[in-house]
Amino acid sequence: MSKGNTKQERDLKRYIKEIRSLFPTFGNHEKEFLSGLRVEVENYALSYPDSDYLQFISCFGEPSVIISDYFAKADFSYLSKRIRITKYLKICSAAVVILAVVVAGIKIGIDYKGYLDAKEAYLAVKETEIQQFPGE
Repeated sequence: MSKGNTKQERDLKRYIKEIRSLFPTFGNHEKEFLSGLRVEVENYALSYPDSDYLQFISCFGEPSVIISDYFAKADFSYLSKRIRITKYLKICSAAVVILAVVVAGIKIGIDYKGYLDAKEAYLAVKETEIQQFPGE
């Protein structure tokens, strides 16, 4: 398809994006599946230039149905492995973010304490004029 911004192209992009968003994990098998589906939908769109989002759904199915069919036919061990890896990565990412927030909070606290200590240690300079009284 041409890389314009027609309604059909926006609908096609929306359709594929909705399908993509329903995958809980996105590995090589899912990329191949989505790539093949994209080719089929693009070919359909070329054959029927007036097709839109609803026609994509009526011809290929609802995004949720497509995903459920994909998982019904997919290898269970592959899917469980991909989901475990995704879960592990999410936990590690959350731990890194929490650790970064804690370290930043500690650093800010130490810097603030240093500021308060420096402020307290600052000696105020007063100018005192010594005068001699007449007659002394």
